[in-house]
Amino acid sequence: DLVVVGRLFVGRVDPTINVEQLKEYFNKYGSIKKCVIDINGKYALIDFNNDKSIENILKLQENNKLYSIQGKYLHLNRTMNTSVPR
Repeated sequence: DLVVVGRLFVGRVDPTINVEQLKEYFNKYGSIKKCVIDINGKYALIDFNNDKSIENILKLQENNKLYSIQGKYLHLNRTMNTSVPR
């Protein structure tokens, strides 16, 4: 059975950042189902269990709250909703 999740694109990921650091950083905005970093380390995709999490993140970004990890600013954007196995 499939569930629709919100997927967040995270660009400008520093090569020293790992999956656990991203999960720890973004977990405060909602429960994370899956987090992967591109093999070249340039971007990450984070699947949240609830699409509202992404809405909240992007709303804060619109209000000039910039997201950064280790002093590196991240580029955030919503990707198309994706169906994944429960």
